[in-house]
Amino acid sequence: KRYKTNFNIEKFFEQIQQALISIIRETDSIIIFGPGETKKRFSNFLLRSQNAQKYKIQIAEGIDSGGEDGFTHLPKSQTMKEIMSESKLAKVSSIIDEIMLRANKKSRKFTMGFEETLKANQYGAVELLVFSDKAIQTNDEKQVIELLNDAESKGVKTFSVDSSTDIGLRVTGLGGIVSLLRYAIES
Repeated sequence: KRYKTNFNIEKFFEQIQQALISIIRETDSIIIFGPGETKKRFSNFLLRSQNAQKYKIQIAEGIDSGGEDGFTHLPKSQTMKEIMSESKLAKVSSIIDEIMLRANKKSRKFTMGFEETLKANQYGAVELLVFSDKAIQTNDEKQVIELLNDAESKGVKTFSVDSSTDIGLRVTGLGGIVSLLRYAIES
């Protein structure tokens, strides 16, 4: 601020954008944090750019440090916790919605409850599995853990939810453990 300079922030933003685009995938989010208004200016720059419009861009408010100090504070921030939980909750919510859709269509490519899910897992039919902490409390804990470990060893994506949350209550109401299947199995 004290000395006149010919520093052009737009050119600096272009360099950062090129570096970002070279490493980021389309499914990734861009989270911007740092001091002052610069993070908002950079976000606006990216939103105007054709190359970056396809990415989800979020500003982490409340982290006004850059560099190593900023990276230390980012994972502990409420903003980052919300961003991370949103993605998991969105995925789990879509799984529950898909189960309800399949149930309405009388499809048998889903399970509800421990016994159904255990059987489907034994056949290797489980693709995605969601369980609430109530599943462990209301069934034999050792059997539930064995099921979860076996499912994960078969490449099944598993999600745990807290039964005190809305999505956790939905899973608990469906038997505490649910799954989407690759193919239907006989009951």
